[in-house]
Amino acid sequence: MAQLITESFQKSSRWSEMKGYPLRAFFICLVAYSFAQLDQALFGYAVPGICQEFGVSLKAMGWVFSISFVIGGGLIVWLGILTDRIGRQKMLQAATIGSSLLIALHTVAPDIVTLTMLRGLGVAACGLTYLVTGAIVVEESPARYRGLLAGFLQTGYPLGWFLASLLAAPLLVRYGWRPMFLIGLVNIPYVFVIRRYLRESKRFEQPPAPRPKIQ
Repeated sequence: MAQLITESFQKSSRWSEMKGYPLRAFFICLVAYSFAQLDQALFGYAVPGICQEFGVSLKAMGWVFSISFVIGGGLIVWLGILTDRIGRQKMLQAATIGSSLLIALHTVAPDIVTLTMLRGLGVAACGLTYLVTGAIVVEESPARYRGLLAGFLQTGYPLGWFLASLLAAPLLVRYGWRPMFLIGLVNIPYVFVIRRYLRESKRFEQPPAPRPKIQ
């Protein structure tokens, strides 16, 4: 009996490590990641309208997706390096604003080439959001729960696409594919939440360990 009480106390004390800022940081990151996925999901709904307006085939749209992911993938590496230099909190703000504006600019794309470039930059902004939120969650979570919270963070992917399905379909039917991308602007005010309630990771602020001298 005493052992059960001791084990229960230990488990509750471990869970108490999650209370306060670690849990707050997790939910801030989850919402930011969900918003980024919402932005990315909009393009899929616009494909038929894009093909019709620009006179391109589905095969050509396959190239649009491929090229945009190449552009986004290349930029994500550079943005990851920049995140380690500038900081997680600032880069999450930049990713949120960048994703919003780039998606909104889809509404004025004059041709398929411009749209492909905007799509590639949007992929990079979404990827940056994933990188930064993942780093923050891992760095701020208690060691025992890092895997759990990192896994739960991935629910932002289906959550964002679910929200996009609720918002995009009605606008697409009524106004067409261009105005639909203005949905991307809804997450700009969230930058103020990130700025006010999310602090810079303590691990990032720690000075790097000195390199051992080679004899």
